[in-house]
Amino acid sequence: MYGPNYYSRPDTSNWYDKGNVSYFKFKTGNSGTYLAGISTRPRRIELPANEFNEYLEHDGVRDILEARKKANQLGKSAVEQYAKHVKAVFQAGKMKTGHFQKIMGYRLSLCPGKSIYAKTERLFRVSTIEA
Repeated sequence: MYGPNYYSRPDTSNWYDKGNVSYFKFKTGNSGTYLAGISTRPRRIELPANEFNEYLEHDGVRDILEARKKANQLGKSAVEQYAKHVKAVFQAGKMKTGHFQKIMGYRLSLCPGKSIYAKTERLFRVSTIEA
């Protein structure tokens, strides 16, 4: 987690789930814009064919779904290994700072061109960053 005069690698014991919502307890430093990043360990899921195909369709991974069709594998169960890498930008106090642009070392990242809290238009630019 990054912010004005602030860097923290919080202990995972402050992370907990309640129902289908995850929570994380922490204290910020000075007033400013903060960036938090979370990465999960790689996990494997095995799904029956119909559930995997629905998952691909639902998540918009149509190129893999199309490849399964072409290879005549729509009836085949699948195993996927995945990890999640998430960033969140949040504001503590009134001072706006540039910490939302911090590069976190993810393989691929979207970075807003300006603070979402200074946004005046409905659309704004983002940059794609590859590590």
